[in-house]
Amino acid sequence: MRTIIDDLAHALGTVGVMTDLVRYEACGYPLDECMTLDELRQRIDSGDRSFLHSVESIFMSYDEVVVSDKQAHRFVNGNPLDIVRTPLRGRAEDKKIFRVKDRQGAFLSLGIIDGEVLKLYKHF
Repeated sequence: MRTIIDDLAHALGTVGVMTDLVRYEACGYPLDECMTLDELRQRIDSGDRSFLHSVESIFMSYDEVVVSDKQAHRFVNGNPLDIVRTPLRGRAEDKKIFRVKDRQGAFLSLGIIDGEVLKLYKHF
């Protein structure tokens, strides 16, 4: 929005000022789930943790891949996985990002296809 306002003002030979901007949703989290710092403190002080989301919830736009227990251990220790030995064989596009989970359904991290391997995605 800021860029559109700036471009429009520039095209009209003037300047533009944005006085308000409201994000109604960001990363899948709607505005009605937001709270002030005071509200957050009150809920934490009362022991209420029901509003917390898992880390994985941020990455739900990515497909998931479930790996074996041995692969999960290797992966979380920074070792790449040969995609031929994962459920990704035959459907892995280079540079595609996946949510990597173990067989129990625990989110391990994001992984990225790099050639013939799935490796930890370190840019988030």
